[in-house]
Amino acid sequence: MKYYLIMDAMKITPVYRKIVYGSILAAIALFVAIPDVIVELLLEFVHLLFESIESVLDTFIEHLFHTDLHQTQVIVFYILLILVMGGLYGLWLVVPPFCRQCKEDLLDFCSDQKTRFSLYWNQLSSTQKIKLATITAGASYLFLVIFIF
Repeated sequence: MKYYLIMDAMKITPVYRKIVYGSILAAIALFVAIPDVIVELLLEFVHLLFESIESVLDTFIEHLFHTDLHQTQVIVFYILLILVMGGLYGLWLVVPPFCRQCKEDLLDFCSDQKTRFSLYWNQLSSTQKIKLATITAGASYLFLVIFIF
């Protein structure tokens, strides 16, 4: 419901909407079809971005402080080291609460699923319980035969 309100508020034409949806669908299809190439392109883009930032910092430091190549590289190294340490500190602040929340959500989900399965199991007759156990054991054995051996 909220999605449609946003789309109406933006006044997107149907043609433009088809272009946007087609682009999203093409991106998903590419990522599903060739994920290794997409990941490689993203990593290459990140590397080029890093090299560009380093080059700009080299030029800026060299012209600002009138330093030679070695001094400039040392200054840029420590600037980048400070930026990386700041990023790691930010992750250190964000990741533990996120993991704690994920753990709580997972425990709640498992508890709910266990309750639902217990209720379902109690409603089954004896023959239905035997059928369910047999199908589960057969599927597990089939999985072992196909994928493990």
